[in-house]
Amino acid sequence: MHQLLGVTPPRASDVRKKEVENLAKAAGTAPSDVKKALKFVGFKNVVRDAGESLGVGAERAEAIWSTCSAIAHGDVHNLSFLAREIVGTQGNVNLAKLTGDTNVLLWATDLSVRMLRHGFALYEQAAAKP
Repeated sequence: MHQLLGVTPPRASDVRKKEVENLAKAAGTAPSDVKKALKFVGFKNVVRDAGESLGVGAERAEAIWSTCSAIAHGDVHNLSFLAREIVGTQGNVNLAKLTGDTNVLLWATDLSVRMLRHGFALYEQAAAKP
């Protein structure tokens, strides 16, 4: 982001990485486990764990996340559950109107909000620990 905006970050990335590693050690992470503890686990795994934690199941949570991702990114191959109407064409690009069952959309939104609330509650719980 700094490069895209043409600004200099407050500190170099290797310096920031070292600061975070030191914070992990200070929080009780064994030095031999720091790299593993700080490794990004991936969005899919986070969503699946959240689904299990909320009692809705990993598969259901991943399906909802994947659906929301498809909608956000216009991935029509994963939007087969939506009704699609071509309302215009320009060259080889179609303008489509997508509609879906409001109950399904409400269910997906409800689970998404529950996951966010749960995530914030876990963050607040962790942040409150001495």
